[in-house]
Amino acid sequence: SGTTGNPKGVIITRDALFNFVKGISEIIDFSSEKKIACLTTVSFDIIFLESIMALSKGLTVVLASEEEQYNPKLMAKLIQKNNVDMIQMTPSTMQLLLNYDKELSCLKDVKEIMIGGEPFPFSLLQILQKKTTAKIYNMYGPTETTIWSAVSDLTCKKRIDIGHPIKNTEIYIVDKNLCILPNGQTGEICIAGQGLAK
Repeated sequence: SGTTGNPKGVIITRDALFNFVKGISEIIDFSSEKKIACLTTVSFDIIFLESIMALSKGLTVVLASEEEQYNPKLMAKLIQKNNVDMIQMTPSTMQLLLNYDKELSCLKDVKEIMIGGEPFPFSLLQILQKKTTAKIYNMYGPTETTIWSAVSDLTCKKRIDIGHPIKNTEIYIVDKNLCILPNGQTGEICIAGQGLAK
């Protein structure tokens, strides 16, 4: 993962990956007849969902070339031409797509939009809610807890949240002494469970 500008690698167990696949697919419909666009660069951990996880669930994976990953015109064409059902991307990539296709017509047949890897701007959520009929998910999690640790269905929500932890995952909000804070208090997010890296 390199979102901080400093690439890092962590050791993830097979059990953590199996838990991730089961946990995400209990929340989001990964039916085998669907097509998912694989738009993520191979060096970003979220590619696992679009490739290996999708293949393990029987989906058709539509692989984007390096040029299609960065060129919104080509990305839009790939999504539309291949009748993609599912996409996953960062908010900044979605914004690039929106800058090219103001009406997001390339997403008219997309059924699930998974957004993560960066803070999700509320203004972008409002645009997606208005211009698509897709289910919209906010995906949250650091690399050290096997890609995504929590998912929120934002399709009809009026605010952004990270939702609930996936299967076999716990999320705590703690103070500087690592004491669990009551609901509504600001603190640090700590994650426990089967997804933890070694």
